[in-house]
Amino acid sequence: MKKLNNLVIVGNGMVGYKMCEKLIEKKVQDEYNIIVFGGESRPAYDRVHLSEYFFWQICRRSFNGSCRLV
Repeated sequence: MKKLNNLVIVGNGMVGYKMCEKLIEKKVQDEYNIIVFGGESRPAYDRVHLSEYFFWQICRRSFNGSCRLV
């Protein structure tokens, strides 16, 4: 088994979350152990798009998906 170097990310807010997302898209985890340090006890999530996500969930359930953003 190949010994991997460590890649440390400090902060698990939106920047750290997006950084991890991009690194995984580029398959960096095949070359590095990705280690993230953050102050929150919960896993990171995309807070920026959370409102949009809930809008579409409510739209789909309440209006059979016939909504649009203006």
